[in-house]
Amino acid sequence: MIFQDNKSEKKITTKDKTPPRYAKTQQILADILGMDRSVLSGQYLSLDGSPKKGKAGYNVKHCEEWIKTCKESRLQGDGSLKDEKLLREIEMLDIKIKQITGELVDHKETRLEYLRKLNRYRSIIDSWASHQTAKYPSLAVEIDQVRNELIEQMASDET
Repeated sequence: MIFQDNKSEKKITTKDKTPPRYAKTQQILADILGMDRSVLSGQYLSLDGSPKKGKAGYNVKHCEEWIKTCKESRLQGDGSLKDEKLLREIEMLDIKIKQITGELVDHKETRLEYLRKLNRYRSIIDSWASHQTAKYPSLAVEIDQVRNELIEQMASDET
């Protein structure tokens, strides 16, 4: 296997064609591990407990093991604060999706909508009663009685 240092264009090899034990820079380490330097630096080497650069450079074997451990812990969800935050965000998004699709209903909003409709029906009944009373003054008592029964029935349905 041949590895290349982008800065000096010097080829990095070992006699048995295996990766070298140490990498002097993050770029060389990233090339050996087959990943982008920014990914290596940002996602793995910046974490607490990551292998640090020694006098000879980065130990390739230790870095490979560290990256493998990081990937496994991400897949398993190691219970870190970041994982907990992501889980909460996912739960909130699930709730929003259920609200949008109608699977989950907010009780406060439902109650307010119910009261709005109830008031609307009450005003319709009042309008009907006053119209009928004006049209049939002799039936005013009966019209009021029907109006009151309808309003009482709505009030009993409310609870």
